[in-house]
Amino acid sequence: MFAGLVRMLGWLPDRLAFAFADLMVPVFVFVTWIGRKRATRHRRGFHYNVRVVFRDRLDARQRRALLWRWARYMTHFAVELVKMGEVNATNLHRFVDIPEESLARVRALVAQGKGLIALTGHIGAYEYSAHLVQVLGFSITSVFRESPIRPVTDVINTIRGTGGQVMTERRGAVREMMRALRAGEMMGLLADVSSKESLVFTPFLGTPAATNTTFGLLHLKTGAPIVVATIERLRPRRFAFHIWEVIEHAPTDDRHADLVAIATRVNQALSKAIQARPEQWFWDARRFRTRPDGEQIGADGLPPQTAPEQVPTLHHA
Repeated sequence: MFAGLVRMLGWLPDRLAFAFADLMVPVFVFVTWIGRKRATRHRRGFHYNVRVVFRDRLDARQRRALLWRWARYMTHFAVELVKMGEVNATNLHRFVDIPEESLARVRALVAQGKGLIALTGHIGAYEYSAHLVQVLGFSITSVFRESPIRPVTDVINTIRGTGGQVMTERRGAVREMMRALRAGEMMGLLADVSSKESLVFTPFLGTPAATNTTFGLLHLKTGAPIVVATIERLRPRRFAFHIWEVIEHAPTDDRHADLVAIATRVNQALSKAIQARPEQWFWDARRFRTRPDGEQIGADGLPPQTAPEQVPTLHHA
């Protein structure tokens, strides 16, 4: 059924496909609303994350407005995902704005021969990231997390593979990532995924969040530079590539301090990207689920906010 829906959306003209997506927006909002209590118990979901990030800055009208904008973004992005294979080297300019200076910067970093650690988050058209890199002529190995329903993973990976990217499951992916970097290639990773095992907590959208240290360890071990970039959605099937940060950290004798410094810069960069388009972040994430030992929870039941300057402003709420 899922594969059939994907094929149907892929065959439909854009106007009809996006009209169908608009019909799904109320369904998306309703499902998010009725599941809010269960999601909050598990420290995840739209309503919990909005409370963690915005605290008392939003009134009920603003929260509803953000929910509807996010729902519309997600349903439209689903259409754009199934049509991703249509984007190729010949027609790329029709779909993605890529500043020449940004592309030149990426080429210069790759030319160093150390490989390149390409990081993004569940922001904007994140599924397009590795596809775009491959279409531009680079080689990339991207890490993915499989769905609990294996056939769903297979369908999505078929779409992801249309550009020729190499995909590896998150479990046991370090070996493949090292292979790519040693070959002078790119490795791609979503950096806003909560890590149960991480001992590194740095502010993400203002609140400390457990941050995966894999990219930091690879950076310190190989010297491969880190690029934090996103693909912002401008309008239906039109995107813009943006580099938020380039990290070339000089290692010290304190490995933990190095990892904290790298993670801090990555989280700051991703927070800036979300500040630019708050409705384009995946608000159903488990970003704030894992908490540090000994943390003092506030009277509102939320973890402390340590970097309020990272909180987005909702200009159009």
